[in-house]
Amino acid sequence: SDRARCWVIAADHPSFLMRGQHQYVPVLQYAAQRAVEVAADGFTYDEPRYLSDPLPETFAGWVRDYRVALDRGEDVYLSVDIETPGKQKTDEDTLAREDDDDYIILRCGFAFRPGEAVSIPWSAAYMPAVEELLGDVRNRLVGWNFNYDGPRLRHQLTVRGEVHDGMIAWHLLNSALDKRLGFVTPFYVKNARMWKHLSGSQPAYYNAADADMALRNYLGIRRDLATQQQLPVFQRHIIDLHRVTDHMSAIGVKRDEVMRREAEIALTEQLQAVETAMDAAIPVEARREQIYKTKPRDLTGVLERTVQVPTRVCSACGIVKPNKPHFRQLKRPTANK
Repeated sequence: SDRARCWVIAADHPSFLMRGQHQYVPVLQYAAQRAVEVAADGFTYDEPRYLSDPLPETFAGWVRDYRVALDRGEDVYLSVDIETPGKQKTDEDTLAREDDDDYIILRCGFAFRPGEAVSIPWSAAYMPAVEELLGDVRNRLVGWNFNYDGPRLRHQLTVRGEVHDGMIAWHLLNSALDKRLGFVTPFYVKNARMWKHLSGSQPAYYNAADADMALRNYLGIRRDLATQQQLPVFQRHIIDLHRVTDHMSAIGVKRDEVMRREAEIALTEQLQAVETAMDAAIPVEARREQIYKTKPRDLTGVLERTVQVPTRVCSACGIVKPNKPHFRQLKRPTANK
């Protein structure tokens, strides 16, 4: 007979939420809803199709398929995800910072159809196809924390196209919740297998899954943003603005050295005048005293005044400033002395 199967859906305990973690209430609600769905309809894992380290010519064919989809006018987004030594150490999508010195790319994953992805090693044999893929101006690039991946890709080749960062879109939708890809995925890919623990044992599968999940999450987040009428905000304040700032970063910002030097001198003089005025406004009685044990060589700004200092005197003989050996002499005699 068939054995009964039991599925467990994890969520934070209600008492934890009641202690101030109210932002996780929607997670508990979603877990309860998902449990009802699984109880009613059962559960089956997704079986995505991933190409792990294909031959260079096979990857070139994958790139041609993507460009054919562009030529047909299909509504496609190209998901891109790189792996670096730094990202593998943290395994945290949001811990990878843009200004990290880690510019070594180990492999790169791509996806443009949900449930399908490819992961290739970052080597010379694949570069012609990668340059063709990322150099197309029609690209709508999807990433998860693309502020990290983008500069490292542009450091080695030309990257063209409109950037759509799924992590920022999720932050706009749910600003109080965790932004890691592994946390967000169960909301949009309900039957996905866990994969974030496979970065060391199955790096190609892990990389392809990252690209696939980023794409599927972003498509779902866009639908939710549209439902909440926030999609125009994301388009204008993130995507359109990024296009302008990306152009500025590419050409650099010119500066007038003469004007910069004159402004620096003027601001320095103003600061000195303000500091002098502030110093003069503080009465002597309110200043913090700094006592010197010996007379300093530089007396600039130093005030000298006479004060009464308490001095220790021996109560037995009246000597001033007695030391420890003096008090040893005054100890009461013992039986042997």
